[in-house]
Amino acid sequence: MKENDINKSVADSLEMDTGMLPFVPELLKGMWALGSSPERVVELLRPLGLDPAGTKLLDLGCGKGAVSVTVAHALGFRAVGIDACEVFLEEARQKAAEWGVTQKCSFELEDLREYVKEASDFDVVVFASLGGLLGDYHKLVGALRRTVRPGGYILIDDGFLQREKPVKRAGYGHYTPHAQTLKQLFAHGDTLVKETLTIEESKNINQEYLAIIKQNAKVLLENRPELEDRVAEYIRGQETECEILDAHITGAIWLLRRSPAKP
Repeated sequence: MKENDINKSVADSLEMDTGMLPFVPELLKGMWALGSSPERVVELLRPLGLDPAGTKLLDLGCGKGAVSVTVAHALGFRAVGIDACEVFLEEARQKAAEWGVTQKCSFELEDLREYVKEASDFDVVVFASLGGLLGDYHKLVGALRRTVRPGGYILIDDGFLQREKPVKRAGYGHYTPHAQTLKQLFAHGDTLVKETLTIEESKNINQEYLAIIKQNAKVLLENRPELEDRVAEYIRGQETECEILDAHITGAIWLLRRSPAKP
């Protein structure tokens, strides 16, 4: 994957222009999970009774490694984290060392859109807070189920439209009302293990992270005042995203079990 492609992919996922990427560590300082809930992932996976020593988890768009590290520590699974931001991966490796799970976690610099085309035989795949990066839910499940063994598990942390009217904003085109969302999720013949709505949880996470970003931005601008306009634009985008999510999207996590039949 070319460096320019990597930068564009990371910038798009963070809703900023590529020129702001050097300042990501400062803007996102103090944010580990980056929108997902590692504890919720553990809560959903624990009852499955998977063998700690033999279970391998794929964490797509792993960011700073919160899901991988937490699952490895709590459940003993081996975890492979994939992300296109090396700065995030460096912090993920540091966290794995701090939590004593370095031997159970590996973090790789990859474009997850390409990685899913070749990956296979994982027991669990996690796709958390990444929006429509792999298309609508029908396409997303189609891509994710190829990465897990027959009978393996797919965990998606995202949401659905509260009403019929779609959201006219880049990155929101994959959202559909609940019934249509479920139809897409099950289109490949997989079964629902559990659906968990995360309405208040998602809202609280979004507001907490927005507050952290604003505080970090103040510190950044003390040293780099020339970035004021670009930082202000980034924060406005984050504020708009929080408003749209609160007004139009119901947060949800779906745990699916891939059909034992071959795709």
